Amino acid sequence: MPVFGFVAAYGRGAGEAVRRALGEACGKAEHYSEGLAAAAYFRTTQKGRGVKAAEYSDGRLMLVDAYPAFEASSIEDARGLRGFFSAVMVSGDGLVLIRDHLGCRPLFVAEAHDLVICSNAPAFIMNAGYEPTPALPGSITRLGKHGSTVETYWSPSQRVVEGEASRILGLLRSSVERYVERGSALFFSGGLDSTILAKLCADAGLEPMLISAGLPGARDWTNIRNVAKLLGIEATHVEITPSDVSRAVELLRGVLGRLSLMDAAIGAVFLLQAERASELGAGAAVAGQGADELFGGYMKYERIAERDGYEAVQQALWQDVMSLHAFSLPRDVLACSLAGVELVLPYLDYELVDYALCLPPELKVAKTAGGYVRKHILRGVALLLGLDEVARSRKSALQYGTGVQRVVERLVKDGKARLG
Repeated sequence: MPVFGFVAAYGRGAGEAVRRALGEACGKAEHYSEGLAAAAYFRTTQKGRGVKAAEYSDGRLMLVDAYPAFEASSIEDARGLRGFFSAVMVSGDGLVLIRDHLGCRPLFVAEAHDLVICSNAPAFIMNAGYEPTPALPGSITRLGKHGSTVETYWSPSQRVVEGEASRILGLLRSSVERYVERGSALFFSGGLDSTILAKLCADAGLEPMLISAGLPGARDWTNIRNVAKLLGIEATHVEITPSDVSRAVELLRGVLGRLSLMDAAIGAVFLLQAERASELGAGAAVAGQGADELFGGYMKYERIAERDGYEAVQQALWQDVMSLHAFSLPRDVLACSLAGVELVLPYLDYELVDYALCLPPELKVAKTAGGYVRKHILRGVALLLGLDEVARSRKSALQYGTGVQRVVERLVKDGKARLG
């Protein structure tokens, strides 16, 4: 399977760094001067509204990974862009790196001695012998002979809102209608986040193609069947084998470099689901990533609330949301890109993110007589949609509900899979 990616470098040895970075997968390399080089190898289905392109004009090379697509001429005015994107402008003055508000599309950079190298795949920077650092989200970074500057163009509001489930529902519905294409795949676990998205897509007439994955006998299967039946939508099942997981982990290492056990498990599920989506003709896949961080879905938030109070919960939620750009989102986007599928993330539209971050943490991790209820206000959204049963349910995390985490652990222990 061809590798997807781009690399650009500025400084002494730029051409050699680019060649080492992409190795055998190297596409056409552009050398603008002794100290400036870039190369790109793009593989995409071209079925959806995303764009992966290397466009040369006016002495500049634009390396773009975006969804929805936008005109290359608008790259520098990131304030006017809405969606998910990373882009690098290569010119005689150096490199300009741009990333969307939360870093939903991957972009990494390394600076060492007289060289700067950047790529959308951290493994490519490692191949060149450097250590990748995630480019800042919501920012324009300029790197060149006059030094480096970072201009922040987006950051969340600091206001506090009362919080209404109806407001969240309206913002999420608008996000779905803005980003989701008709006939897109939807990664479906039968849990709160993906079921809300499936319902909204179906109500909007977008005819989502539900795709679920897991090992035979995985704990999620029964719930997936029951919830799909409740929605009146048939789910396509991807039965995963240990050999599937081993192959997926090896492919992921080719773009991500190092993996934790959790990252290997989640990334493998995304890649295998994306491959099935591509086989079925979908150019885009919808997922509920970000909902746990925005609305307090992890068990750790309960523990923080009990131990340190709600102010600490709010700090943890902000930190987790603003850290998604570092690896979690690049992992999932690149996993799907390997299969030629665009990953669409309706929960992470910037209006919804801005509103959700300003909600009181008590509405996310609500304390009741029976204990804490995580994602409390999002369960209110499910109730407004008539998904009462789903609003009351709890589900295991993806890597456990699919059974893939245990397989990865066994493969690593037996020496059949490498993570670093």
